[in-house]
Amino acid sequence: MKSKKEMALFMCFLVLSIPFISANAMASRGYISDVQVSGEDGIAGTVAKSDSLNINATVSAFHDNGDRMEILPSNVKLTFGTLTTGFTSCEDTGAGYYCTYKGQKRDFAGGSYTVNVKLYDPSNIRLAQADASFSVDSSPPRILSFTVTRSGSNAVNIYYDVQDIACASCGSACIGLDKAEIQIGGQSKKALEVSGCSSQSSLTASYSELGIKDGSQEICLVVQDKYQQKTTSCVSFEIDTAFPKINSLMITDLQGKEVHYSSLFPIPIRAVLNLSEEKGLAEVYGDFSALNTMKPGYERMIASCNGGPDYSCSWSGLEIHNPKENAVVRVTAKDSSGNERNYSKTLQLPLDSEAPVVQSIKAPFGDFLRAKGNTIIAEVLESGSGMSRADAYLSLYSLNPNSASRKADNCTGQGTWICSWSGIDADGKNNGDSITISIDRLRDDAGNTYSQVSGQNSKVFIYDDKAPVFKNITIAPLGTGLDVLTMSDIADIRAYISENESGIEPASVLADFSVFGRNWTSADSCDFDNRTGLFVCIWQYSGQYKRGPVKLRIQAADRAGNRKDSSEDRVFGVTSVVDTRQQVVDWWGDKAKVGSVPALNRNFIWMSSVGALERVEFELISRGGASRYVHAMDVSNCRGSFGRKNESDRFDSFSVKAQYYYPGQSKHKKYILLNIPQYDRKGIADVTSIKVNCSIEIVQSATKSSDILTPNEKAYAEFEIPLMSGIFEAPDSAVIGKLNEKNATIQTLNSLITNIRWVTSFMTPLCKLVSTLRQIISGVALLMVGTSSLTGINFLQAPGLALTAVSDYFTTVIWRGGAGAGISFFGAPVQVSTKNHISLGYWCDLVLCEDCSNFWKGSIMYMVSDENARTKAKDSPKPFGSDELDEKLFTQAYLKWADPQKTIGDLWGGGSNTQSSNNTGSGSPAQSPEQRVRAFASTKPSIFFDPKKSLLTAVICYPPCLTGIEGKLQAYKQILITYNACVNVAAVRGQDMGQCEEFLSAEICQQIVWEFWSIIDSFLKKVFVNYVMYITVQNLRNKVNSMCTAGSPQWSTNCLGQRVFEIIDLFTTLAGTMQAINELMNHEWFRQSDAQNQQQAEDHINSELDRKDKKGYGTMPKY
Repeated sequence: MKSKKEMALFMCFLVLSIPFISANAMASRGYISDVQVSGEDGIAGTVAKSDSLNINATVSAFHDNGDRMEILPSNVKLTFGTLTTGFTSCEDTGAGYYCTYKGQKRDFAGGSYTVNVKLYDPSNIRLAQADASFSVDSSPPRILSFTVTRSGSNAVNIYYDVQDIACASCGSACIGLDKAEIQIGGQSKKALEVSGCSSQSSLTASYSELGIKDGSQEICLVVQDKYQQKTTSCVSFEIDTAFPKINSLMITDLQGKEVHYSSLFPIPIRAVLNLSEEKGLAEVYGDFSALNTMKPGYERMIASCNGGPDYSCSWSGLEIHNPKENAVVRVTAKDSSGNERNYSKTLQLPLDSEAPVVQSIKAPFGDFLRAKGNTIIAEVLESGSGMSRADAYLSLYSLNPNSASRKADNCTGQGTWICSWSGIDADGKNNGDSITISIDRLRDDAGNTYSQVSGQNSKVFIYDDKAPVFKNITIAPLGTGLDVLTMSDIADIRAYISENESGIEPASVLADFSVFGRNWTSADSCDFDNRTGLFVCIWQYSGQYKRGPVKLRIQAADRAGNRKDSSEDRVFGVTSVVDTRQQVVDWWGDKAKVGSVPALNRNFIWMSSVGALERVEFELISRGGASRYVHAMDVSNCRGSFGRKNESDRFDSFSVKAQYYYPGQSKHKKYILLNIPQYDRKGIADVTSIKVNCSIEIVQSATKSSDILTPNEKAYAEFEIPLMSGIFEAPDSAVIGKLNEKNATIQTLNSLITNIRWVTSFMTPLCKLVSTLRQIISGVALLMVGTSSLTGINFLQAPGLALTAVSDYFTTVIWRGGAGAGISFFGAPVQVSTKNHISLGYWCDLVLCEDCSNFWKGSIMYMVSDENARTKAKDSPKPFGSDELDEKLFTQAYLKWADPQKTIGDLWGGGSNTQSSNNTGSGSPAQSPEQRVRAFASTKPSIFFDPKKSLLTAVICYPPCLTGIEGKLQAYKQILITYNACVNVAAVRGQDMGQCEEFLSAEICQQIVWEFWSIIDSFLKKVFVNYVMYITVQNLRNKVNSMCTAGSPQWSTNCLGQRVFEIIDLFTTLAGTMQAINELMNHEWFRQSDAQNQQQAEDHINSELDRKDKKGYGTMPKY
């Protein structure tokens, strides 16, 4: 058993590790070996304190397929301190690459150091890295012991013990002893044997051997390491010979920068020799011929010296031009006693022939410039001679055409140089203007000029001198809905800021939390709200509070650096922090006052799957006494009873969909939207009212800034909702009876529906276009006026701003009908539907179907088979199916084809060449089916929208009309009351009213739409979509005959339909129709998986009608 467990564990390990082993095996790999660090002298592991850093490494790399990878110097990177650079060269040795980095001479501090070498592939992915340590030898050798004693009459015994160390903290590291000698009068008299890091020995030397002469002199032991660092210890003697001492030799440009490069052009230089001589200098000269092979006279050049005993000798008028490789400069110094000192220095001067390249031009604030004090920065790639001369000029022509180019303040760096220009003013421009900043001229220290063809020559900045503008700051407790903060609340702080150019970031918007005992704190988020055009910056503060008033200010800086304090705009976040205190109070009556409750159409209760909405107003009744302040009044736990037989004690739960306070008024008064759930129609047939009771909870204090008292006071409300009789509460059985009696007519309808199903589908999007374009929102405003007498609210009080917002918002969202949970925003209600946008079905219902209902009771009953009925309808249009109309089958649908020579086909009821709304067929001879198809392909059919004159329109309207249109309009009235209140609240508060429209859309969708959608065939998604837009654009504006006849009621359905078309003519174009229909076709209601198909819908309607009212309706025909 144990072995099986072990085997299972092994297999798990194997399965888990195989991907990593495989990935490692297949990845590119590299190797770095034998990394050596040395100075100019090439001694591994040690460099001098004034030396160049030379690094050698052997590297190799392989692709994931095993092939060798070519390695370039740029693939091998050196990191040393702040220096990160590529190697100088890489040589392929067959087995790998021998890569070398040769650094510039520089000064080092004594100590131990580590360099890091990294190997990258061409995609800049690191393959390997290795470290190498070295020591900087900053300490000369130590003379532990040096003694000179007389030995006989003409000799001395010399003992020495010497040691070399790199530095005090370098341990045993050393460069090694190079030499030691006995000097007398500064001259070497005898060489001593030294090696390694320490040596000790003794010897005997004669006076003649050492050259000791009469006089005062010194015998000195001079010990030197391999970096020419010397230590001397002397025993005093009288001597009269001394040599000049060379301290340093430097080759610099005319700006005093040490030269480490050569150029295609002569480089003017100076040479400076620093030396010491006690007895006085006689002559100093130098040989600089290795620096300039193009110009003679450099072999022996006399220096100009000054000072003493420390001298500075210099040579001017020199140039570096085509120097020798490893150029050696030699100098000689002679003192007044004839002692001569020679000194040499080897220079490496690689050729720099590449011009610098501008990589980027930028400013501290990104792409934006302010009015004053801007700084422009250019990043320049220059890996050769450098840019230390700052020979870089910026063109400011776009700021001032008369201004000269400006030289850089400085250029610093290595490899990548940063050149900067500060104090640049851009005032005089308009906010949002473009400003082009470009490089005028740029040269490196070797004289190579930047070519504007390569790199980034210019940069376009945006002028922004306007600071953000604070519009509002709100402070509210998160999730409680109260208007004050308590000690345990999380403060939701929001700043509404206008910034039109550069924008703002959360880190640049700071709230002064000193009011809470904190420092300035940046925003958690700053997002742009497309609806308001403002940035909304949010903080959520949780922590300690101080009881009392809070006045918060905020600072904001845009991306261009323009800063504004909210106090400058006189905008502050204001609230109060209060405590909670245990105190039982009874300030309000137990029973709240309920305002007048509108009567509810009972049809809504059974027609809609979500029931119906009722608006109910509550007001707390004060018991008198001291003043008190209501922070919140919450209505909940509403229950209702229909008082049906044997169920008088049954109370069902009614949900509160939304609650609202009246703006600017005390919160002891509010109104709610109460959702009465769906009930069976027959069960409520005899019910006259609904009894409802609700619980009320009151959050309150003595004053707004006083402690909130707990527990909350409780109250209740009782009221009745009267039920009205709907127009279609009991559908006209006589109408249905006539349908049953006219079997021949039913068969004709059946044939028509079969033959014109595609026309029905074609008609549906036109109905949407009539109803859902932007101008219908202005129609909502007209509906407000028209229903004002019913609602008791003057809709005209809604500001024009509200109507504009309605129009703009619906233009964007009316097409989508998208799904999603509602969000409470600025006091708007949470939606009660998953369909959160307005629907096509309602508008078609509103515009067409009242007429549709009348039509079913009128013209459609009097068809060909009933001549007497036709006489009764003599004032109606010619009946459908009449022999008086040509092309009988098609004109029964009021559909006919135009002559191919005409421009508009006649689906309307009158072609483009007739003024009659009931086409008699004149001017359009009968055509064969083949001719009709060809004619349709080349003409523009139109639709007549009056269902009294078009059977096609009537068929489309059939299902919703039969189930009660008047009831739907009453539902819309109740929804519109709430919607208008929402708009007025938002307008008074100056808040966004977009959520009001979403509420309106959601309620209409739930209350109105499903019956209409149930007959839409999925064929609509596939055919004629593109054709719809073309037809509508061409014909919609020109095909409406007046329906508002003299003396007609202003808000009759006919007149309303006419006004809808007038609104279209006044307020909209149809350029976006195609996009709208495409979006409509993608709506979830058109998907067969989510909705009934046509046959299912028809079967459902017929079965429901048959089941519920079989006796009254008789047997329904099947279509």
